[in-house]
Amino acid sequence: MSLKKNKKVLLVDYEDIEKNALFTLLNYENKSMVEIDTVHDQRYNLDTYDSMIINLKKTDEDIFNYYFEYFKKKPVLACGYACIFLSKHYNCAIVKNKGTDEDSDCLIKADKRYMIHSNINNIYNRVKLKHYENRIIIPNESENKSITYCTSTYMDTSYKFMYNQHYGVLFSLNDSCFGSLIVHNFINHM
Repeated sequence: MSLKKNKKVLLVDYEDIEKNALFTLLNYENKSMVEIDTVHDQRYNLDTYDSMIINLKKTDEDIFNYYFEYFKKKPVLACGYACIFLSKHYNCAIVKNKGTDEDSDCLIKADKRYMIHSNINNIYNRVKLKHYENRIIIPNESENKSITYCTSTYMDTSYKFMYNQHYGVLFSLNDSCFGSLIVHNFINHM
């Protein structure tokens, strides 16, 4: 896949960096895959990046807050717990799901209104939800309110937050059969 000229995407992947999870998906030209050792690392000028894909551990909220300060007015795709951290900035409700089996795959619904799902033809796919116990409900006053629906085997896991360019998914992109399409749509249409 190709990028628009001079587009720079920052990938912050603390959770699966040892497994090269997101790295294997990002095989686009002029990619900027940056490993940063500390939260306040000044080796990189974050203002030079056009957008960010971020994937973090449950304990890394301070890291998310650091990066989000630079990208709160730019496109962000937050994966896993980073999606939960992003939701906190918009005062979303985070609800524990009941009946979702931790050990089984779940049917997920990709909301076709959202740009990150624009090229996905099959909107129902099986995926192991990494954060199966959480559901995010975007506030009613948001123009981009997400439809959230969950049963033991079916869940809407993608969210568009109040800023049009902020998206989140509650699963790891490498675990989804359309994860690479989500990355492609995010990078090429933002």
